[in-house]
Amino acid sequence: MHESSSSISESRKKIIRFDAGVLFSNEANFICIPIEKLGMDDSVGIAEILSSCECVRPKVVRYLRRKKEKAVAVRLDFVNDSKANHYVDSVLLGVEIKVLLENGAQKKFTVEFFLASQIGNEPRVQGN
Repeated sequence: MHESSSSISESRKKIIRFDAGVLFSNEANFICIPIEKLGMDDSVGIAEILSSCECVRPKVVRYLRRKKEKAVAVRLDFVNDSKANHYVDSVLLGVEIKVLLENGAQKKFTVEFFLASQIGNEPRVQGN
């Protein structure tokens, strides 16, 4: 699986946007976002996570951050067409993710990514 490098930015309206970069349509892709980067504490109770698009499947994951220090993240699996042997039109997508908390509150963020077809597996080296 491919884990994209990413960055988080906040606009003036406190909308959290997460840039997942370029994802290839015929490969398995996922990213994990630690919930503290979404403005939440690891102890928060998450009831459900919803996606505005069937192309992103969110779920809660737990991991070890440091020696025996448990942490929580939102994992976003990007649905792909692994049997595709054709090129898809490239598209820039913004998918809203809604985290519903056990206390009734909710947190929203947007994950943005450029969905494209990969056109070759070997990098070209100039001068060779």
